[in-house]
Parts: sequence; C-alpha cells; structure tokens
Amino acid sequence: ERQESTSEASTPNSRPDLRPTADDSSALSDIPPETESPTASVDLDSPDTVSYLGAELTRATVTSQFTPNPETYSDYIEDAFTRELQRDIAIAWAAGEPMLVEGGTSIGKTTTVKKMAADLGYEVHYINLTGMTDPEALMGRYIPNVTRTSPDEPEYTFADGPITAGLRQEDGKRKIIIVDEINAARPEVLIRLHEVLDGLERNGSVTLTEDASESIATSHQLTKIIGLANPPGKGYTGREPLDPA
Repeated sequence: ERQESTSEASTPNSRPDLRPTADDSSALSDIPPETESPTASVDLDSPDTVSYLGAELTRATVTSQFTPNPETYSDYIEDAFTRELQRDIAIAWAAGEPMLVEGGTSIGKTTTVKKMAADLGYEVHYINLTGMTDPEALMGRYIPNVTRTSPDEPEYTFADGPITAGLRQEDGKRKIIIVDEINAARPEVLIRLHEVLDGLERNGSVTLTEDASESIATSHQLTKIIGLANPPGKGYTGREPLDPA
C-alpha cells in the first residue's frame, strides 16, 4: 500500500501539499525533522551522491540532451522553503516512491524538480496534461517513417512518448518523469498512469499496448516519477480532486 501524507490544501501562493504515493533506504538516516527551518545548503560535494538535508540520491554517470544544464539554475534561490521541498522530494525518491506536489502557480514546483535533475545528472521527460491529452501522448504512437528509403522499410515507426522514454533503462542513466497538471487529465489517462505506477512500484514491467504489447522492464531506482498539480477549487479551472487510488 502506498504511503500517503497530506497537509492543508494550498492557496495559490502557499506552501505546497507534498504527498508521497508508494536507492537505498539507508539514505534516509539523520534527516532533520520537518519542524526545523534548515539553513544548510544542498550538499553537492560528493562525486557519487547529492544530499538534500540528509536525504541522499545517487548521481547518474551518463547524461544526455535530456539532462538539464546546471548553469541554467545558477540563480536558483536556496532558502528554507526550497531546501525543504527538495528534501521532501528526495525522501520519496530515495524510498522508491512516486511523489505528488500540489501547490499554486509560480511557487517553483517544476523549476525545483528540473534543478534537482541538473544536480544529479538525471534526464527529464516532461508532459503537461490537459483535458485533451490521450494515453498515446504519454506512451507513444506510430508516426510516418521519415527516414524510409525503400519499400522494404516500414512505412510507420513507433515514437516513444515521455512516459515510455522515461521508463526505458539505459546504462548509466537515471531519469525523472514529470507529469504536470496531473489533476486536469481525463480518467482514462489517469488509469494508464496507475498501470505505470503499479509496474514501477514492483520493479516489474509495463505492457506497451500502444506498440504491439511490448513489455518494458522498469526500475524505481533508475526512474523517478513526480506529479505536479494546482489545487482544485482554488480558482484553477478544470482541476479535479484525484482518486486516492
């Protein structure tokens, strides 16, 4: 059963609601209690890990064009709020759990996650959900084969969606899947996401029904998932409370 912790619903400029929804648990030792206001910086000194107020995450050894450039976040403001947010995310990820962050616009949800990816050398695979998003936008779809040069080559090829690209395991790489505006999605999209989370939680496989039922092995040590949401009923149109499942 996935662990869940909730706090009071956020107003557009308040502290976000952080909800863990399910690599090494030893990385969680000596973490300051939430009631403290930390002043220490994020520890980037180790070549192998990054420590977010005691919650350690392993660095990737291979980066790619999907890895954010650390220079982009050179002016990121490290204050008590942002350090606590990074720590809470790191605690969930170190435990192999997905994470849901609910909070108002412009509090830095997406920026914080991408900055952590830059710290760690992780790829970022991002999707913003709307009421028009279909499951194929997450998982992938067949597209015309623009490199086709002969009749023997396939006319269409499968293009991975951001969820599938984030799940695929590649030597030395670690990946973050960001699902933004998750509570604006249609029910069938949330059901597909639940199937992905279930496979990832068990370090099992995800069946890619969009591509002839290919089976993709998953690892919650190598793939981290985070959902971002604006609070329903706080002036954000089209946002619905999420099913607890």
